[in-house]
Amino acid sequence: MNETMNKNRKSLAIVIILLIVGFCMLIPVWQSAVSTGISSKMEESRENIIALNEKKMSVKGSIARKTTPEFLIEQASVQNINFTQISESTNVTVASAF
Repeated sequence: MNETMNKNRKSLAIVIILLIVGFCMLIPVWQSAVSTGISSKMEESRENIIALNEKKMSVKGSIARKTTPEFLIEQASVQNINFTQISESTNVTVASAF
C-alpha cells in the first residue's frame, strides 16, 4: 500500500510539474499576442491621426482658397454680382450684430 501511495504521489508530482511547465511556456505566447494587438491598435491610431491631419489641411486649404479675392471675383461673376470701388471721400459705416 505504501508503494502504491509513493507511485501516486510521483505521478501527481509529474503531472503538476508538466502543468506548471506548460503554463510557463504559455505566458510568453500570451504576452506576444497582447503586444501584437496593442501594436496593431497603435498603428491604426497613427494612421487615423495622419488621415485627420490631411483632412484638416485640406479643409484649411479650401477655406483659404475660398477667401481669396480671385475666388470672390469668380463667384461674383457667376452670380452676376458687381463690385464698385468706394471712393475715399465717402464715409462708410459697417455694422455687425453679434
